[in-house]
Amino acid sequence: MDTLETGIAGTARTVSKNFAVLTSAHILAKFIGLGLFVCLARYLGAVNLGKYSFAVAFTGMFVVLADLGINVLIVREVARHKKEATKYLSNVIVPKIILLLVVYSAIFVVASIIPIPMITRRLVYLIGLYLLFTALAETGYSFFRAYEKMEYEAFTSVFCRSIALLLVVLVLVRGYGIIEVGWAFLAVGIVNILIVSYLLIRHIGKPTLEIDFGFISTLIKAAVPLGVISFVYTIYFHVDSVMLEVMKGEAVVGWYNAAYRLMESLTFIPAMLAAALFPVFSRYYPSASESLINISEKAIKFLIIVILPICFGATFLARKLIFVIYASNFENSILALQILIWALALVSLNYILGNLLVAINRQVTMMYIVAGALALNVGLNLLLIPRFSLIGSAVATVVSEIMVVGLAFYFITQCLASLRIYAQVWKPLLGCLLMCGFIYFVPGLSIWIVIPGAAFLYFAGLLILGAITEQDRLLIRQILWPSAMDLKNPGRK
Repeated sequence: MDTLETGIAGTARTVSKNFAVLTSAHILAKFIGLGLFVCLARYLGAVNLGKYSFAVAFTGMFVVLADLGINVLIVREVARHKKEATKYLSNVIVPKIILLLVVYSAIFVVASIIPIPMITRRLVYLIGLYLLFTALAETGYSFFRAYEKMEYEAFTSVFCRSIALLLVVLVLVRGYGIIEVGWAFLAVGIVNILIVSYLLIRHIGKPTLEIDFGFISTLIKAAVPLGVISFVYTIYFHVDSVMLEVMKGEAVVGWYNAAYRLMESLTFIPAMLAAALFPVFSRYYPSASESLINISEKAIKFLIIVILPICFGATFLARKLIFVIYASNFENSILALQILIWALALVSLNYILGNLLVAINRQVTMMYIVAGALALNVGLNLLLIPRFSLIGSAVATVVSEIMVVGLAFYFITQCLASLRIYAQVWKPLLGCLLMCGFIYFVPGLSIWIVIPGAAFLYFAGLLILGAITEQDRLLIRQILWPSAMDLKNPGRK
């Protein structure tokens, strides 16, 4: 194996280790978070779930302003210049805290003005504080990712989600309401930032008081396009809940978010793969573009194989899923789930494509793509919500994601190279049709039998069709058991 192949194999092991660590932790964290959300839905009902969902969406649209894209820039730049990590840490903390204080002031003022119930307003204040502490902790996660030490983020994420679930269940079982739930989240936010601060000081370095204003100015200027992307994306993902609150009320917000949360809980798969790959993307560009394209294609193929059957399965099993997870009073969420689940496939592609554009220094391009998607999403929501309620909002989300995928593919082809993935779709698609046939012809079976049976048929179909090559099996083993073997011969197929 020559030097280049050795380097790629070593990189594959690092990416696989980080992906395995993050994925394992976020599977736990997402299931814990989903369990928490289900508890809120079952104990509080659709209306109070709508209050909680609105508070998270409303405050989230403000909190993202405290980042300005600095977190993504930290990952990219510290991955390239690890010796300057302490300098970045020292010059990021102070402006970040100032921004957080300004943002919370804005949340307080706007929430005091808009016409929402007093209990919802108080919940907004509490959730806003929780998200501010979380935003500060995520800056620490950026340093962990730059050092490719994903286990620190993984531990903190799982631990804090577990504490949140424990506190919220305790609050609900004792008969308290939505405000006490807000206080529980705030307590978790404080614990989160304390743990991250300890890990940063111990493993990355202790920040100093030597502030370089010129360096901060340069950092912010470079980060602004990334910040605009994060801001627009956050508005993009939360504006539907806010618009539904204003136009249709809290119960509709609760039904919509019951479906949306099921879809969103599965985005950890592409999110963690993209997070593990981003430092590698940054290192490979521009010196090793061929390897960059190869890794991107393999990542997209992996996501197609994993995500496509989830989308088909959820479409066919939506009614059973909603009734089992929530209750019959969330029947209005069924059609919304059948539509929104297809946003998962599109979002999965966008995680890889968006990170690839940023890694090749085309963050401004990505900013314009996301801004266009936001404009389309808001316009479609204004057009569709009055007539179709939450179903119109679900359609708006999927159509907007289609636009992002199309434009991202186009610009990557223009700026880097064509990603050859279209021939890889039809075999997983045939496997999904086999799986859906099984689901259709056994309507009376328990969902706990149907899901494993459908999954078995899908992967058996892939093996028969030869969709999973020896190269893919090596990649999957490397992802699941990074210490067990090396990834050999990583050239393009």
